[in-house]
Amino acid sequence: MIGYHGKRKEFFEDNRIKAQLKSDFNLLYKVLANTFKATIYVLAFGMIIAYMYMPWYLYPLAIMLIAAAKMMLEEAQYENTEYNFYATKLEYKDGLYNKSRVIKYENIREIIMTQNVFERLFGIGTIRILINFTDAINSNEMHEKYNNRIKFRFSNGIKIPCVSNVHEQHELIKRIINEGTE
Repeated sequence: MIGYHGKRKEFFEDNRIKAQLKSDFNLLYKVLANTFKATIYVLAFGMIIAYMYMPWYLYPLAIMLIAAAKMMLEEAQYENTEYNFYATKLEYKDGLYNKSRVIKYENIREIIMTQNVFERLFGIGTIRILINFTDAINSNEMHEKYNNRIKFRFSNGIKIPCVSNVHEQHELIKRIINEGTE
């Protein structure tokens, strides 16, 4: 892709990847996190399940099945997803769900790095790249449709989960994006 850079009329090709991120599948972290989430799901829906006469000894089995299914899906998704950072854009490719998205750096509003308790224990974290939703919409029809209903959500961008060396990767991404918007 050919792009325009700055105030000078200099053209360049934006096809060289400056950085590539992939989520790391940490088995022990995923077992703990997904078992915790599955336990909450089973307990939350336990009242409904109890009315269906599900024996109490099947609850642990239900927790294990839910956690295992979620881990297998996440592992396949992490394996097939990549985040490529170029000079002026971010390209997100998800091979599992056959999704692709390109975000120009000028539409990026904020880059957030978070770590929950489990992520800190395993030295990983999550990076969220939030975009200006209204700037990224090209169609006036789409803008009118969503006008008054746009709220702050993390879905207005890209979430990169389970990033190793999250602090260093966060700083690298911020530097690349800042260079691309100068």
